[in-house]
Amino acid sequence: MPALFDLSQSHSIPVHFSIIAVDRVALSEGALRKRLHEGVRKFARSGKAALKEWNEFARHIRYLQGEFKSNATYKELSNQCAGLEKEWGSKAQRIFYMATPPSLFGEIPTFLNYAGLAADRERSRIVIEKPIGYDLESALALNRTLAGALRDMVQNHLLQLLCLVAMEPMVSFEADEIRNKKVDVLHAVRPIPLDAVHHSTVRGQYGQGWMGGKKVRAYREEDGVPPDSQTETFAALRLFVDNWRWQDVPFYLRTGKRLPRQVSEIAIQFRAVPHQAFPNEATIDWQPARLVMLIQPDEGIVLRFQAKHPGPDMVLQPVDMRFNYRESFATPSPEAYVTLLWDVINNDATLFMRADQVEAAWRLLMPVLDAWHASPPNDFPNYAGGTWGPDATQGLLIHQGHSWPAPVDLAGSQK
Repeated sequence: MPALFDLSQSHSIPVHFSIIAVDRVALSEGALRKRLHEGVRKFARSGKAALKEWNEFARHIRYLQGEFKSNATYKELSNQCAGLEKEWGSKAQRIFYMATPPSLFGEIPTFLNYAGLAADRERSRIVIEKPIGYDLESALALNRTLAGALRDMVQNHLLQLLCLVAMEPMVSFEADEIRNKKVDVLHAVRPIPLDAVHHSTVRGQYGQGWMGGKKVRAYREEDGVPPDSQTETFAALRLFVDNWRWQDVPFYLRTGKRLPRQVSEIAIQFRAVPHQAFPNEATIDWQPARLVMLIQPDEGIVLRFQAKHPGPDMVLQPVDMRFNYRESFATPSPEAYVTLLWDVINNDATLFMRADQVEAAWRLLMPVLDAWHASPPNDFPNYAGGTWGPDATQGLLIHQGHSWPAPVDLAGSQK
């Protein structure tokens, strides 16, 4: 809702629009609007909404109470849509945003179809917020019902970043052209044999630790989490893309909860040159060049290379060349949900996963999930809250002569 409010404040939503919230709980429209107002005041990038601006936006919000598996709910929704189109004097685009339990992903579209709500394919779109399926078979079944969806950090977010780095140049900015290149990358990723999963992946679960000077609870101490939970809160993988450009170049992916800070970045470690022209004493701290692209929360690019230290002696040390999006442009980058909803409204599918990309990602990760399921962890929790994950994570890189790059802080140095 904060993202929708930001879009309205930047006049990026048509004059005629309506937001219809559907849920099973008994709730008045006034109570719903009050709750949403609190979220907008807290999270909207446009700042705290003035009462006049909020009231103008809130009049577009409606509430429909109903069961998700009841035809009556969708009949009433259809009636409301028809009434709005009559009031506006034109056909409306209908976007069905499903922030629901995954078990309903295959159910809701069927009811929408029976009610005729998605009959106009050019004007109807379905967006899924949660992970799609729980394995390849369930993802295939859902794709037969839907096509495309979003997924969690490994299956969707990190593999999306991998695709953006490793994809070949596209011939146009057409959505399917870019998505084709992404799928090509996933098809080129070297499969992980079941018996080699433990050499290529690391999983973890956080225990007690310290963040910002405060002690934090272990995952198993969180509300609603079983005291013997085997759920991983951290994952790291080493992947290879078997094509001519990236052959035998390792890609390291990691993500987790309760890390020192939120970070999403792509680090490209260049290979060392075969011959150093500098004297040995000048290269004690020598490091191959590294290009880091920061995605969240501060967008930017950092190139780390070697430079001569001032003075008569030949001494080299790593230095950074930095580009910070926020500092270079007066306009801040839009929040992720703003971009997502803007693309949905404009029917731009470039950044969304297509069905074949979802399936290719599942095929890649199924051996990992199968191996992890067959061998439950016996060392959880295995990293302290406020650290960068289990010690075993370094083992993915050591035999390659690499180490995890310290996440970059654009306001200062690497931390």
